[in-house]
Amino acid sequence: MFALRKIIFYLYFIALLATVLNAKSDLEKVSIQLKWFYQYQFAGVMVAKEKGFYEDVGLDVSIKERDPKKNNITQVVNGDSEYGVADSVILRYRAEGHPVKVIATIFQHNAMVLMSKKESGIVSPYEMKGKNISFQEGLDDSIISSLLAFAHLDQDDYVKKPMDFTHMNFVRGEIDISEAYISIEPYWLKKRHNIDVNIIDPKNYGIDFYGDLIFTTQKEIQEHPQRVKNFKEATLKGWEYALQNPDETIKIILEKYNTRALTYEQLLYEARITENLIATKFIPLGDVKKERFQILADLYQGRGLSKEKLDEAVTTLIYDPNKRENIFEKYVYWILSGGLFLFLLVLLLIFNNRRLNFLVREKTKKVALYADIIDKNVLSSVTDLDGRILEASEAFCILTGYTREEFLGKNHNILKHTDAKKSDYKPMWDSITDNKIWSGEVKNIKKDGSVYWVNATIFPLFDDENVKIGYMAIRQDITDKKAIEAQQLEILKSQEKLEKLFNHQRNIIVISDGKKLKMTNKAMLHFFGIEKVEEFTQFYSDISDKFMGINNYFSLDKVPQGANWIKILEPLMGDERIVAMHDSENIPHAFSVSISPFDEKDFIVSLTDISSTMIEKIHLSNKVTHDKLTGALNREFLDNNLPHIVNKIGESNHLGLAIVDIDFFKKVNDTYGHIVGDMILKEITKLVVSSIRNEDFFIRWGGEEFILLIECESIQTLTRALEHVRQRIEHSPFSDIGTITCSFGATLHLAEESIDTTIHRADIALYRAKQNGRNQVQVEFI
Repeated sequence: MFALRKIIFYLYFIALLATVLNAKSDLEKVSIQLKWFYQYQFAGVMVAKEKGFYEDVGLDVSIKERDPKKNNITQVVNGDSEYGVADSVILRYRAEGHPVKVIATIFQHNAMVLMSKKESGIVSPYEMKGKNISFQEGLDDSIISSLLAFAHLDQDDYVKKPMDFTHMNFVRGEIDISEAYISIEPYWLKKRHNIDVNIIDPKNYGIDFYGDLIFTTQKEIQEHPQRVKNFKEATLKGWEYALQNPDETIKIILEKYNTRALTYEQLLYEARITENLIATKFIPLGDVKKERFQILADLYQGRGLSKEKLDEAVTTLIYDPNKRENIFEKYVYWILSGGLFLFLLVLLLIFNNRRLNFLVREKTKKVALYADIIDKNVLSSVTDLDGRILEASEAFCILTGYTREEFLGKNHNILKHTDAKKSDYKPMWDSITDNKIWSGEVKNIKKDGSVYWVNATIFPLFDDENVKIGYMAIRQDITDKKAIEAQQLEILKSQEKLEKLFNHQRNIIVISDGKKLKMTNKAMLHFFGIEKVEEFTQFYSDISDKFMGINNYFSLDKVPQGANWIKILEPLMGDERIVAMHDSENIPHAFSVSISPFDEKDFIVSLTDISSTMIEKIHLSNKVTHDKLTGALNREFLDNNLPHIVNKIGESNHLGLAIVDIDFFKKVNDTYGHIVGDMILKEITKLVVSSIRNEDFFIRWGGEEFILLIECESIQTLTRALEHVRQRIEHSPFSDIGTITCSFGATLHLAEESIDTTIHRADIALYRAKQNGRNQVQVEFI
């Protein structure tokens, strides 16, 4: 009986284990096609995947980045993905017959804007006539094309340029106006290129369409209705979590989806803007209304799409997975259709009589809808000629903290900040009193005393007889932008202070993460005889690359492959934290190294020159391992260090060995004398050492022959490296004689063979190089 229970227990355990192991394979595999690359714009989708919200509803979701060469909407239509992200242009695809269905909206407001450079003077669509404009046609262009149409700009009124997704054509000034996401490009241009831009936001002109929409196809809905419902709910849950936990969300993006080297600050800026675009404080997440698509349908009329197709698209575009089809109503229609036909005839007569009234009411509703959208989303106000407020939008009241009643009749200067001077407003009054449009940044104060910034555009208003009656102001809230600019200024000032402190020090001070040099002071530049740090980083990654490989001194030879030299050096005792480096005149110096943390990744490394006490040791070490004439390594170095060099390379790479022979060197000595010959040997050494890596070795073998040891992946990479050195020698001028060439014989060293065997094989290749005309690389294969 006990044995039977034991067997039953093991069978149960095995079944349970199989269930756990196979749970992942039971998930339904689907994918979502994004409209752009990974960034905070799609945070909810990434969070839903990483927090297991998709898995909780039985889905294994793949997230696909945008391929700019492909149409992300038709990719879903064609079945490459089951779900996708698009903006309001999805309505046009529905009207054109594509079986797309919107299941949720994420962005209640579209992030797409147009931007121009600050100095261009282009602050509204009215200055765009005759300008070069770049935007993406056919995908995210609904809001941009609507703005241009609003300004009565036909295609002949501007020059349409292809969309450059890097925005470098905008940076270079090849285009005047570019499409941009308000949450990304303005920040990127300021941070990367120090370019200030004017934002031309369609919302400021009453054009406010949905931004990112989650959509699928009719086929997916018909075949997998429950899956559609699950996908929508998990995605919205992901967005709710992302909005409540922005820091954790940013870390998820940085760790798992950072394909474009985005920074924490950049993602935090995008997160703040995104929260405003999603607008969950006013509208439930995912809520989508067909009325807002109707406004877009009206704008699309006359662009090759009929009213009937657009109206049908508005009616059929949205799919609510929680709404069940009423089967009874579906069949009752056919049963009662005959009776209804007679009834409709009677109604037709009544309808004809009331048709005019109905149309008037519909137009009135539409106008009211437009007005309501503008009131809630556009920061606008109207004043008389003296600046007294006659009207203010709800959005403007919310921003400033005043009610409409408190605004009406008050002068606009109640918002003026205490720092502002009367002269600051003179350019504005000069422009608008001269009936010109004025645009600029203004610092104001809210009712509660807090500061806000707006980019305002003010233009005069005229009555039917063209008499000026007041002014209208349309604004964009740029408080976050100004805060970031102030933060960047403080960072810049801090960097300048840090540089002054560094440059005041006599010690060599660098900031490094152990792999790459980040910052240095003038003492280091002076030591190496260079003017700019770029002259150093062109050949070396870090200052550790200059540490000399001398016994009893710390160098990269003592660092395991792949390890961080700073973390290896940091715990050592004081007499072990000594390094040696050659200065610009090839004089060796000894330094004591101290290390302090700078931030989470970087360290401040300070090198104090202690050459006065250590110089003799350096000279003695150099005499043992270096050739007296040329400064190259010598045979004794090779004999003592070859096993260490071979072991350091490991199994993945090889040690390449080349004999380098100066062509016709005897003729140089005979013609110019041995003093010139010695100078040539020194210059050859200096040139070769500057052409190879720090981990490679240049050894004087005797007379005009040298041995070059190079770590390489294959005989092909060895040949390329030697060819690089050969060409540098051939094209470099030498003292008194002009040009010199060298012949190279190369091979790979086998770990089990003696160095003499390897050198003999390289010597055979060198002989072949000389026989074939010299000034070439020949390889002897194993």
